[in-house]
Amino acid sequence: MTIAFETQTRTGFGYASSADGCSAVASQSKSVTVLTPRGRFVIGLLVSVVVGLGGVALGSTVAATQDSGSVQAQAVVVQPGDTLWAIATSANPGGDIRKTIDEIIRLNALELGQPLPVGVQLSVPIYE
Repeated sequence: MTIAFETQTRTGFGYASSADGCSAVASQSKSVTVLTPRGRFVIGLLVSVVVGLGGVALGSTVAATQDSGSVQAQAVVVQPGDTLWAIATSANPGGDIRKTIDEIIRLNALELGQPLPVGVQLSVPIYE
């Protein structure tokens, strides 16, 4: 995709006075750059995408830091054979285990599908 620029050059004639009267003198030419409608659309689209991505990146960072401060958590060290399901079940025996797992993943910035490294200390929400 290319962005087309149209360049319009305007030349004018100025008049300078001399000893013998008026004589025509060419003035300096001015170059004006004008975007085509498609070029303006592409520039607007690029600006919108950059602003949108910046908003998403900053918004998710702020949301994660605000939410993590309001949850009480305890530290649990991962033992050999531990799974997120087992840790969530022991932390919240009567509650929804899937929500507890989501909280553990969010609190510790874990990636789904990755095994838990043995010896790592996890923050686990406290349920009363």
